[in-house]
Amino acid sequence: MWNELESEIELEVFLRRISCFHDSCLKSFSYVSGAYVSPDLSMYPLNDKRTLNMIFQRQSEDVAGFELEFYGLRSFNFVPTDPRFTCEIEAAKMFFKDGYIHFENDSCRVSEENGRVIVNSVCADGCRWREI
Repeated sequence: MWNELESEIELEVFLRRISCFHDSCLKSFSYVSGAYVSPDLSMYPLNDKRTLNMIFQRQSEDVAGFELEFYGLRSFNFVPTDPRFTCEIEAAKMFFKDGYIHFENDSCRVSEENGRVIVNSVCADGCRWREI
């Protein structure tokens, strides 16, 4: 069953339930644009779905796995962790700002340009989650 994250209270309850992603890892993600080419080779060129699904697993018996579905995706930045380092999540942020929902997590990579840690991030119109 999907649970919508539409308010600060719902988001706070979700983040408490998963301990702000502590001891979690991103297992996989997938993106659906909405565009396609039909069998007759005509194209539907509109990026009208913009859905990102992210599957996380946790070292917890309470919620061992969950999926986030971001819809109306506005932006997605992902830099994989260097294989010399572990990629478990200490903590991640989710918040509402300017009518969008945001997810942010440090990638453990440092920008060669400015020396700052690169942030993996999502910005979308909405988000829902479910246990898996």
